[in-house]
Amino acid sequence: MIVTEKPHLYQEGSFSTDGSVNLSAYASNISVQASNSFSVTWVGTLKPRYAKCFASAGMTKVDGEAYSEHLNYLRMHFVKGKVYFILDLAGGDLDQ
Repeated sequence: MIVTEKPHLYQEGSFSTDGSVNLSAYASNISVQASNSFSVTWVGTLKPRYAKCFASAGMTKVDGEAYSEHLNYLRMHFVKGKVYFILDLAGGDLDQ
C-alpha cells in the first residue's frame, strides 16, 4: 500500500497537507466512517480476492527509509470483509 502526501503552500496559521491512498485496489464502496479534528477512518468492502483476509498494518517506510516514529499515524485493518484505513494525527508513541 502506498500513501502519498504533499504539503500545501504556507498560509498564515495553517500547515495543511493533501494526501491520497489507492484503497480501490483492495475494496469498493469506500466512504468515511468517522472523522473529527484529528482523525478520519475510511471503510470499504474488500474485493473477493481479499474478503477472507484478517490483517493489520501500519507505516514501515517513508520515502524508502525505515520509519519507526508515531506508529499510529496511519493504520489499516482487514476485518470481516471490510477494510478500515485510519489517519490519526493525534496518535503516536506515548514514550516520546
